[in-house]
Amino acid sequence: MKSILHGLTLTLIVAMIVWPRHSSAAPQILGVISTSPVPLKCSGKQCQAVFSSFCLQQHRDIPKPGTRYNLLPSAEVFLIIAHKNGKYTEMEIPHNLSIKSVQNFTSVSMSLPKQFITSQGGVSAAIRIGRLVSVIPENIAGDPNALSKSELKKYTGPIRKLAEKIKNYDSLDVAIAVHINRIINQIVSDRPAEAGDSDRLWRKIIGDTPMDGSNLSLYFAAKEIAGCEATSRNSASFGAENALGLKSCLQSTREEHMNEFSRKVWLETNRGS
Repeated sequence: MKSILHGLTLTLIVAMIVWPRHSSAAPQILGVISTSPVPLKCSGKQCQAVFSSFCLQQHRDIPKPGTRYNLLPSAEVFLIIAHKNGKYTEMEIPHNLSIKSVQNFTSVSMSLPKQFITSQGGVSAAIRIGRLVSVIPENIAGDPNALSKSELKKYTGPIRKLAEKIKNYDSLDVAIAVHINRIINQIVSDRPAEAGDSDRLWRKIIGDTPMDGSNLSLYFAAKEIAGCEATSRNSASFGAENALGLKSCLQSTREEHMNEFSRKVWLETNRGS
């Protein structure tokens, strides 16, 4: 595995050299990685979680943070409502779901009004992402390069299926990102790490720390999280103004792995074009 600092530097360099700039044209269609239910964390009137995503369209612009996206009508995305009596209800995702890009094309947030959850008799909720989920950017009025119907069909259809095939036979980067994302979703404050933070978070959210490589994705994810703890603590030793939050470090690490998966999708897409 590459070091954390090397990975952060590489991500920035590749983004500057290879990837397109932001513009007013419709940005990239994204694929969202399938997951078991991810709990929504509520703050104020909104409840949200962040999900790992990847780029299906290298030729289009990278989405700015906060770019609004929509699900396709056929998307296998479900809301799980937890009730006071301990029972759960799984339902189709409601229309008031808000989806926004977070870190370029490598993650998206999904949020719902807290009031909707309580109106369903829920005390908490989670979102489950199924197979072959794509999100498409909201239409921009007067867009000179809007997504065409043929483009939507191609990239949410055969190209999305190609990406799923790649994930199935070369899944390490995605699996590592998914584990790291579970940790990220449970960190509220982006403060510098303290000694033992990575181990405490891992045991609380995932389980026993893997001691060998029998499960490579868990093993490397744990290494990455421990590396971020060390990087964050080291940065804080140079003063508060230079301190790197543990959450920020983990977000950059997740981004690195999803960047790598996106590059694999682009490579196979270009081969077939």
